[in-house]
Amino acid sequence: MAGKATTSTIFIEHLSVICQQDAIAALEDGGIGSGDIVVLRGLGPKGGPGMGFASWFTAALSGTGLASEVAVLTDGQLSGLNRGLTIGQITPEAAAGGPISLVIDGDRITIDLDARSVHLDQDAEELDRRRRNWRPPQHGRERGWLAIYEQTVQSLAQGAVLGARHRPAAADPRPEHPEGM
Repeated sequence: MAGKATTSTIFIEHLSVICQQDAIAALEDGGIGSGDIVVLRGLGPKGGPGMGFASWFTAALSGTGLASEVAVLTDGQLSGLNRGLTIGQITPEAAAGGPISLVIDGDRITIDLDARSVHLDQDAEELDRRRRNWRPPQHGRERGWLAIYEQTVQSLAQGAVLGARHRPAAADPRPEHPEGM
């Protein structure tokens, strides 16, 4: 298990924040090693868009023999086949500005398995500074089904269902029907 275990509380000393596109490359290049925690973000319902699986990474991690030595945190889904310390479906997700979006390389994280909590060990001033500088990811979608999905999907904590779309109502383009129709 990654970090130092004291009963069921784990203190992670070093952290690798990796976007999903770079995770496998970092694993192949030796950029991830024993005692690291890997934060995979952008896999939640809004960030995917859709609920992305992080199990592809945990399977690759297992293939390198590091599954029991590296922890994985993600806002994406995990399958039941994961090995080692894997925590998924973190809400609010990174694309919605959740705490997982504020984590940077070198941060310290405390994982308390009994309390079912993950805590980013940073002072309030630093977290406030990061929140002020945070910007939502831009996928460049303004129209189409994926744009509608991104704009309306709710948090995984609310079931990742689609909510109301907030935009001004357009005038009804249909002609009025004559009376009696």
